[in-house]
Amino acid sequence: MKSLVFCLVVLFSISLKAQDTFINFHGFNVHKIIPQGIIKEYANEYYFFWGFTTQSGGNQPYKYTIAKYDTEGSFLERKDFGNNLFFPSFFGLEFTSDSTFTSLFSSNEYSILQKNDLNGKLFWSSSSKQFYFDFHYSQNQIYAVGKDTVSPNVERQGIFIISEDSGKVLKKTYMLDYPEFNIVSKESDYKLLEITTIDSSIYIVVNRIQDSAKYIYEFNKDFIYQKHFEIEKDFFKILNNDNKLSISHKRNTSDLYISKGRLVVYKEDGTIEWVFEIEKDNLNFAFYVNYLHQLDNNLLVVTHNYLKNGGAWQEVFKLNNKGKLLKRFRLNPSGFNLTLFNIEIEKNGFLLQGTHSDYESLIIKTDTCFNATSSIAPFSFSFPECGLINSNKEIFQIENEFSIFPNPSNSLFYINNFNQRIKTIQLLDLNGIEIHSFNLSQTINLTNFQQGIYILEIEKQNGEIERHKIIKQ
Repeated sequence: MKSLVFCLVVLFSISLKAQDTFINFHGFNVHKIIPQGIIKEYANEYYFFWGFTTQSGGNQPYKYTIAKYDTEGSFLERKDFGNNLFFPSFFGLEFTSDSTFTSLFSSNEYSILQKNDLNGKLFWSSSSKQFYFDFHYSQNQIYAVGKDTVSPNVERQGIFIISEDSGKVLKKTYMLDYPEFNIVSKESDYKLLEITTIDSSIYIVVNRIQDSAKYIYEFNKDFIYQKHFEIEKDFFKILNNDNKLSISHKRNTSDLYISKGRLVVYKEDGTIEWVFEIEKDNLNFAFYVNYLHQLDNNLLVVTHNYLKNGGAWQEVFKLNNKGKLLKRFRLNPSGFNLTLFNIEIEKNGFLLQGTHSDYESLIIKTDTCFNATSSIAPFSFSFPECGLINSNKEIFQIENEFSIFPNPSNSLFYINNFNQRIKTIQLLDLNGIEIHSFNLSQTINLTNFQQGIYILEIEKQNGEIERHKIIKQ
């Protein structure tokens, strides 16, 4: 596998011997392991999820394991779960409590939804009568989409509510039983792709097979139809977010190695609220959104970026809930083509898991500026800088391009270095609420405003946001 490395100086060469040392150091005694992108901090220990085969090739059963580490990054032990699954795909894992989780495995022939604890103990696994495509855990309920064998050789697709305690189906409904499900006429014409829940609503992504059209169907939690609307065909995946329906898209261009991605957030009525994308007209550059995390009242968007002629890196964008770019941070790979499988917010920083070769994998803990505080590997390296940003500054800090003078002022303020890169100028109160929108001008006139402290927000053409505190005397 590939190692996730953001270090500026690499003190080791990647060799097969080093690879085997790394893997065996983690207690695997195998040739190759695959990160599953799930990280958990619990009871002052870290849990990472891996997949592996017992040999490097051939038709070998696939296994999944939980590897436990202390806070200094030392390997403690591992517990296998989902043993002897014959080349399945790992379709996701969600925690149902601090110490238990539900996971979904699937192949072309079968699927298994099961619940385990962090010691690998199996509580239940799903019935062979149901084949699940995707699931989502919310408010002590497991919601899933899949197909159900209702009689020999008869399968129907639908929505399921599954008991967290036993794995039994508590309630189900079939899509073709809804008169509003009018985009197809028979089971073979469509497939349910993914499911998520927001507040009291269930959202289902549907693929119409004939033309690859994609639709969102919304139901309440009593399975009563609410509405549906069409989305772009290049749907990539749902980005779970408690507040908004957020979809990651990934469109292949004429060059199959370049995927132009974007994040689309929808309003309650199904119309688009805002879209986030970068360098959309640059055909030599591609990116797509892998993860979206809620961070206080803002969104933390993690993207994978790469160039047509080689080179890949991860970037993190901090957006407000309206999609405006507040801060931007590039995780410098120092020449390594890395893939970030997951980034998890930890109380004093971040936990990272990823790859950078066919055999090398790595998990590290960083501070809030992505400086490594411990490396979970038999190697030693450090991150002396936050990319181009000094590590004693706030994460995602962007140096201001503009300045405001005089400040304080009794009426007129001026934007130093005013230029055509400015897109909008807005006045906010200290709660971030918009008070007034100005025409594009170097002069900001607050003659008709009360004395006090305000925030002047300047949005650039590239989407970056600068905020300046100004005082009206």
